[in-house]
Amino acid sequence: MRIIQQLLTESTLLSLAGGVIGLALARWGKDLLVAFISAGLPRLEPIGLDWRVLGFNLGLAALTGVAFGLAPAFQATSVSLNEVLKEAGRTAGELRSGLLLRNVLTAGETALAMVLLVGAGLLFRSFLRLRGIDPGYRTKNILSATVDLTPSKYPTPRDHSRFFQQLIEEIKGLQGVQSVGLTSSAPLGGGYLTGVAEVRIEGRVEPAPSAVEKLPNNFYAMISSDYFRALGIPLIGGRFFTDADREGSPGVIILTESFARHYFPGENCLGRRIMNWLQKNDWLTIVGVVGDVRSGEEGASPAMYLPYLQVGSPHMTFLVRTAGNPTLWAGPVRRVVASVDKDQPIHDLASLDELRAGSLTSRRVNLLLLGAFAALGLVLASVGIYGVVSHSVSQRTHEIGVRMALGAERSDVLRIVVGQGIRSVLIGTGIGVAVSFGLTRFLQTMLFGVKPTDPVTFVAVSLVLLVVACLACYIPARRASRVHPMVALRYE
Repeated sequence: MRIIQQLLTESTLLSLAGGVIGLALARWGKDLLVAFISAGLPRLEPIGLDWRVLGFNLGLAALTGVAFGLAPAFQATSVSLNEVLKEAGRTAGELRSGLLLRNVLTAGETALAMVLLVGAGLLFRSFLRLRGIDPGYRTKNILSATVDLTPSKYPTPRDHSRFFQQLIEEIKGLQGVQSVGLTSSAPLGGGYLTGVAEVRIEGRVEPAPSAVEKLPNNFYAMISSDYFRALGIPLIGGRFFTDADREGSPGVIILTESFARHYFPGENCLGRRIMNWLQKNDWLTIVGVVGDVRSGEEGASPAMYLPYLQVGSPHMTFLVRTAGNPTLWAGPVRRVVASVDKDQPIHDLASLDELRAGSLTSRRVNLLLLGAFAALGLVLASVGIYGVVSHSVSQRTHEIGVRMALGAERSDVLRIVVGQGIRSVLIGTGIGVAVSFGLTRFLQTMLFGVKPTDPVTFVAVSLVLLVVACLACYIPARRASRVHPMVALRYE
């Protein structure tokens, strides 16, 4: 019992020391995490470590020290004295069960590291795929700003159009502004106006009212004449809107390429007319077709654009293309809005690059957290492998000396030692691959363009894990191969 108490005291003190260091790292890591993601997620400032976290961590550290100190303590005190007297030196206490237990723990650490690394690898590949998506428009050097008009002061669509038209002209006059687009809903500003809008096409016989074509997740927006030019959205056919497309002129509409494909497959839709679902019983002539725009992770959705001078909207977003860093124009744009009407607030001033980066914040946080856990798992696995191999080398020093005295080369010693460590790593990697195949399906909703069983990720992670394991085995193996045979033969 005195031996067990001594060994448990040592293991518990080591575990508590690790818990205290872990708390310090957690506090530093928390501040780093909040600083890294605070721009994209709200209410992160109050996050901190309280007494419950402190108590749980220290209690877990003490429990870990006791639980994982009992097994070696009982093992050390259950050695047969007869066996000890018959064996020589330090190898007396090295039982096969102890070596087997260490190999099992090493394989388990490797399997857990494999699962974490696979998850982080899948999220990383998904994040890269998402960042590489072509949204269909340019985001560089574009400032976004939103204005919501007061209904009591601007009650009619004509009032809306007059205010925003004046604002466009004033912003265009700023030095360095290249173009100004206006939209009721910017692609990265919360999505387009959505709903299930009835679409009636002139010249097509409707057999019954129930047969009216409907387009689920129908997107549409009111825009200015320079909207497409400001965002660099290409014109596929026809023309853009002009300032002549205003109230009192024939109703016009521009479709996206996917919308035209859906409703007019193999046809030229220019000049055709569709029913206006905003102003009932009005027909709109299709005057242009533009490229698709992706507003999220889903594929390009069919969309329609209406000239805001014909429809009007009190909620509009300005997209200002500038000659340099767009955030430098935030102040001048704010002053221009105040000069037109100081009672109309402007909000959500940001560059499109910032908005696009913000739209990926949740994925970046998931990747950061799982990547950090995976890195810690890899470090723990490598330390565990190194510890097992190093301990095995110290126990086999006399044997290594005999082998070298009988003619074994350093390469032979390296192969024997590394091979012993790699066997448990290979077993752990195999178990980790099997477990990962079952668990990664829970990441399905967090992945984009990558399958949960992506072979590239599994192969890459396996290679990384094996390389790290080889390095962890090589260091003690190299030390063992450099021991002089005479010194090893006298080693006890």
